[in-house]
Amino acid sequence: MNWRLGSEIVEQRRLGESGLVVSAVGLGCNNLGRPGTATESLDGAREVVGAALDSGITFFDVADVYGAPRGRSEELLAVCEGMHYALVALHVRLQTASAYERLGKRGEAETLLAQALADAAPDGIVMPFAENYRYLKPLLAAGPQTALTARVLALGEAGERRQSGTVRPAAFAVLTEREYALVGLMAQRLTNREIAEKLFLSEGSVKQYVNQIYSKLHIEGDQRTKRRRLAELLTQKA
Repeated sequence: MNWRLGSEIVEQRRLGESGLVVSAVGLGCNNLGRPGTATESLDGAREVVGAALDSGITFFDVADVYGAPRGRSEELLAVCEGMHYALVALHVRLQTASAYERLGKRGEAETLLAQALADAAPDGIVMPFAENYRYLKPLLAAGPQTALTARVLALGEAGERRQSGTVRPAAFAVLTEREYALVGLMAQRLTNREIAEKLFLSEGSVKQYVNQIYSKLHIEGDQRTKRRRLAELLTQKA
Protein backbone atom coordinates (compact mmCIF):
# COMPACT_ATOMS: atom_id res chain seq x y z
CA MET A 1 0.00 0.00 0.00
CA ASN A 2 1.28 3.46 -0.87
CA TRP A 3 0.24 6.93 0.22
CA ARG A 4 0.71 9.78 -2.25
CA LEU A 5 1.87 13.19 -1.10
CA GLY A 6 2.47 15.81 -3.83
CA SER A 7 4.77 14.17 -6.36
CA GLU A 8 6.15 11.64 -3.89
CA ILE A 9 4.90 8.19 -2.91
CA VAL A 10 5.54 6.99 0.62
CA GLU A 11 5.41 3.22 1.06
CA GLN A 12 3.05 1.98 3.75
CA ARG A 13 3.28 -1.27 5.74
CA ARG A 14 1.07 -3.12 8.19
CA LEU A 15 2.52 -3.02 11.71
CA GLY A 16 2.65 -6.62 12.93
CA GLU A 17 -0.72 -7.98 14.03
CA SER A 18 -1.93 -4.61 15.31
CA GLY A 19 -3.93 -3.77 12.19
CA LEU A 20 -2.18 -0.39 12.01
CA VAL A 21 -0.74 0.81 8.70
CA VAL A 22 2.29 3.09 8.99
CA SER A 23 4.99 4.51 6.72
CA ALA A 24 7.85 2.14 5.88
CA VAL A 25 10.27 4.93 6.83
CA GLY A 26 10.11 6.06 10.44
CA LEU A 27 11.54 8.89 12.52
CA GLY A 28 13.68 8.06 15.54
CA CYS A 29 12.75 10.45 18.35
CA ASN A 30 15.47 9.68 20.88
CA ASN A 31 17.03 13.13 20.33
CA LEU A 32 13.83 15.11 20.91
CA GLY A 33 14.45 17.09 24.07
CA ARG A 34 18.03 15.91 24.43
CA PRO A 35 20.40 18.71 25.58
CA GLY A 36 22.95 19.83 23.00
CA THR A 37 20.91 18.75 19.98
CA ALA A 38 19.02 20.82 17.41
CA THR A 39 15.78 19.30 18.69
CA GLU A 40 16.33 20.15 22.34
CA SER A 41 13.84 23.01 22.08
CA LEU A 42 10.21 22.94 20.97
CA ASP A 43 11.01 25.04 17.89
CA GLY A 44 13.73 22.65 16.77
CA ALA A 45 11.60 19.59 17.43
CA ARG A 46 8.67 21.13 15.58
CA GLU A 47 10.80 21.70 12.47
CA VAL A 48 11.90 18.07 12.38
CA VAL A 49 8.53 16.53 13.23
CA GLY A 50 6.71 18.90 10.86
CA ALA A 51 9.03 17.98 7.98
CA ALA A 52 8.48 14.28 8.73
CA LEU A 53 4.69 14.67 8.74
CA ASP A 54 4.82 16.71 5.53
CA SER A 55 6.84 13.89 3.93
CA GLY A 56 4.19 11.31 4.78
CA ILE A 57 5.93 9.71 7.77
CA THR A 58 3.45 8.28 10.27
CA PHE A 59 5.77 5.93 12.20
CA PHE A 60 7.57 7.57 15.15
CA ASP A 61 9.95 5.58 17.36
CA VAL A 62 9.62 7.01 20.86
CA ALA A 63 9.97 5.69 24.41
CA ASP A 64 9.34 7.00 27.91
CA VAL A 65 13.10 7.00 28.60
CA TYR A 66 14.00 9.33 25.72
CA GLY A 67 14.90 12.96 26.35
CA ALA A 68 16.07 14.83 29.41
CA PRO A 69 14.39 14.66 31.79
CA ARG A 70 13.19 11.18 30.88
CA GLY A 71 9.95 11.29 28.92
CA ARG A 72 10.62 14.74 27.45
CA SER A 73 10.75 13.20 23.96
CA GLU A 74 7.18 11.90 24.25
CA GLU A 75 5.96 15.27 25.51
CA LEU A 76 7.57 17.21 22.64
CA LEU A 77 6.30 14.78 20.01
CA ALA A 78 2.71 15.11 21.26
CA VAL A 79 2.92 18.92 21.25
CA CYS A 80 4.52 19.01 17.78
CA GLU A 81 1.90 16.73 16.24
CA GLY A 82 -0.90 18.69 17.87
CA MET A 83 0.44 22.03 16.59
CA HIS A 84 0.97 20.65 13.08
CA TYR A 85 -2.52 19.25 12.68
CA ALA A 86 -4.12 22.22 14.44
CA LEU A 87 -2.70 24.53 11.76
CA VAL A 88 -3.86 22.19 9.00
CA ALA A 89 -7.36 22.17 10.48
CA LEU A 90 -7.30 25.96 10.75
CA HIS A 91 -6.37 26.37 7.08
CA VAL A 92 -9.10 23.93 6.03
CA ARG A 93 -11.75 25.84 8.01
CA LEU A 94 -10.71 29.17 6.50
CA GLN A 95 -10.59 27.88 2.95
CA THR A 96 -13.99 26.25 3.37
CA ALA A 97 -15.39 29.46 4.85
CA SER A 98 -14.02 31.37 1.85
CA ALA A 99 -15.65 28.91 -0.54
CA TYR A 100 -19.02 29.18 1.23
CA GLU A 101 -18.82 32.97 1.13
CA ARG A 102 -18.20 32.94 -2.62
CA LEU A 103 -21.13 30.55 -3.07
CA GLY A 104 -23.40 32.90 -1.15
CA LYS A 105 -23.72 30.63 1.89
CA ARG A 106 -23.03 33.35 4.44
CA GLY A 107 -24.37 31.45 7.46
CA GLU A 108 -22.08 28.45 6.95
CA ALA A 109 -19.14 30.75 6.22
CA GLU A 110 -19.70 32.76 9.43
CA THR A 111 -19.88 29.58 11.54
CA LEU A 112 -16.57 28.25 10.19
CA LEU A 113 -14.85 31.62 10.53
CA ALA A 114 -16.03 31.92 14.14
CA GLN A 115 -14.60 28.46 14.89
CA ALA A 116 -11.29 29.37 13.24
CA LEU A 117 -11.02 32.63 15.20
CA ALA A 118 -11.76 30.81 18.46
CA ASP A 119 -9.05 28.25 17.69
CA ALA A 120 -6.51 30.92 16.77
CA ALA A 121 -7.20 33.34 19.62
CA PRO A 122 -5.24 31.62 22.45
CA ASP A 123 -1.97 31.74 20.47
CA GLY A 124 -2.71 34.90 18.48
CA ILE A 125 -2.35 33.14 15.11
CA VAL A 126 -3.08 35.59 12.30
CA MET A 127 -1.16 34.58 9.14
CA PRO A 128 -3.66 31.98 7.85
CA PHE A 129 -6.37 34.66 7.99
CA ALA A 130 -4.18 37.24 6.26
CA GLU A 131 -3.34 34.76 3.50
CA ASN A 132 -7.06 34.25 2.77
CA TYR A 133 -7.98 37.89 3.40
CA ARG A 134 -9.28 38.58 -0.10
CA TYR A 135 -12.17 36.15 0.47
CA LEU A 136 -12.61 36.60 4.21
CA LYS A 137 -12.68 40.40 4.21
CA PRO A 138 -16.51 40.80 4.06
CA LEU A 139 -16.97 38.21 6.82
CA LEU A 140 -14.33 39.75 9.06
CA ALA A 141 -15.75 43.25 8.61
CA ALA A 142 -19.30 42.12 9.40
CA GLY A 143 -18.44 39.94 12.39
CA PRO A 144 -17.61 40.78 16.02
CA GLN A 145 -14.56 43.05 16.35
CA THR A 146 -11.89 41.69 18.68
CA ALA A 147 -8.19 42.35 19.15
CA LEU A 148 -7.42 39.34 16.93
CA THR A 149 -9.82 40.52 14.23
CA ALA A 150 -8.25 43.97 14.32
CA ARG A 151 -4.79 42.47 13.75
CA VAL A 152 -6.05 40.36 10.86
CA LEU A 153 -7.78 43.35 9.25
CA ALA A 154 -4.66 45.48 9.60
CA LEU A 155 -2.45 42.79 8.06
CA GLY A 156 -4.93 42.10 5.29
CA GLU A 157 -5.28 45.76 4.34
CA ALA A 158 -1.52 46.21 4.35
CA GLY A 159 -1.17 43.19 2.09
CA GLU A 160 -3.76 44.52 -0.34
CA ARG A 161 -1.97 47.87 -0.51
CA ARG A 162 1.28 46.12 -1.39
CA GLN A 163 -0.38 43.97 -4.00
CA SER A 164 -2.18 46.90 -5.60
CA GLY A 165 1.17 48.19 -6.83
CA THR A 166 2.18 44.83 -8.24
CA VAL A 167 0.56 43.26 -11.28
CA ARG A 168 1.55 39.65 -11.78
CA PRO A 169 2.28 38.29 -15.28
CA ALA A 170 -0.69 36.49 -16.86
CA ALA A 171 1.14 33.14 -16.77
CA PHE A 172 0.92 33.17 -12.96
CA ALA A 173 -2.84 33.74 -12.78
CA VAL A 174 -3.34 30.06 -11.89
CA LEU A 175 -1.30 30.41 -8.69
CA THR A 176 -2.63 31.29 -5.26
CA GLU A 177 -1.27 34.32 -3.41
CA ARG A 178 0.89 32.06 -1.26
CA GLU A 179 2.30 30.24 -4.31
CA TYR A 180 3.04 33.51 -6.11
CA ALA A 181 4.81 34.85 -3.03
CA LEU A 182 6.93 31.72 -3.02
CA VAL A 183 7.76 32.25 -6.72
CA GLY A 184 9.26 35.62 -5.80
CA LEU A 185 11.56 33.95 -3.29
CA MET A 186 12.47 31.22 -5.76
CA ALA A 187 13.43 33.91 -8.26
CA GLN A 188 15.90 35.24 -5.69
CA ARG A 189 17.61 31.82 -5.85
CA LEU A 190 16.86 31.08 -2.21
CA THR A 191 17.14 27.47 -1.07
CA ASN A 192 14.12 25.57 0.22
CA ARG A 193 15.48 25.97 3.75
CA GLU A 194 15.81 29.75 3.34
CA ILE A 195 12.30 30.00 1.89
CA ALA A 196 10.96 27.88 4.75
CA GLU A 197 12.51 30.23 7.31
CA LYS A 198 11.03 33.33 5.66
CA LEU A 199 7.52 31.85 5.33
CA PHE A 200 7.55 29.94 8.65
CA LEU A 201 7.07 26.60 6.89
CA SER A 202 8.88 23.29 7.04
CA GLU A 203 11.22 22.39 4.19
CA GLY A 204 8.85 19.55 3.31
CA SER A 205 5.99 22.03 2.84
CA VAL A 206 8.15 24.27 0.66
CA LYS A 207 9.10 21.30 -1.51
CA GLN A 208 5.42 20.47 -2.00
CA TYR A 209 4.65 24.07 -2.93
CA VAL A 210 7.54 24.17 -5.43
CA ASN A 211 6.42 20.93 -7.10
CA GLN A 212 2.85 22.21 -7.23
CA ILE A 213 3.93 25.51 -8.78
CA TYR A 214 5.92 23.80 -11.52
CA SER A 215 3.00 21.47 -12.18
CA LYS A 216 0.48 24.33 -12.49
CA LEU A 217 2.81 26.24 -14.81
CA HIS A 218 3.56 23.10 -16.86
CA ILE A 219 7.29 23.50 -16.31
CA GLU A 220 9.37 20.34 -16.66
CA GLY A 221 13.04 19.37 -16.85
CA ASP A 222 15.94 19.41 -14.44
CA GLN A 223 16.20 21.95 -11.63
CA ARG A 224 18.28 24.44 -13.62
CA THR A 225 15.88 24.29 -16.57
CA LYS A 226 12.88 24.80 -14.32
CA ARG A 227 14.43 27.84 -12.63
CA ARG A 228 15.38 29.37 -15.99
CA ARG A 229 11.87 28.87 -17.38
CA LEU A 230 10.37 30.37 -14.23
CA ALA A 231 12.60 33.45 -14.60
CA GLU A 232 11.48 33.81 -18.23
CA LEU A 233 7.83 33.75 -17.23
CA LEU A 234 8.45 36.46 -14.63
CA THR A 235 9.75 38.81 -17.33
CA GLN A 236 6.59 38.50 -19.41
CA LYS A 237 4.12 41.37 -19.43
CA ALA A 238 0.94 41.12 -17.41
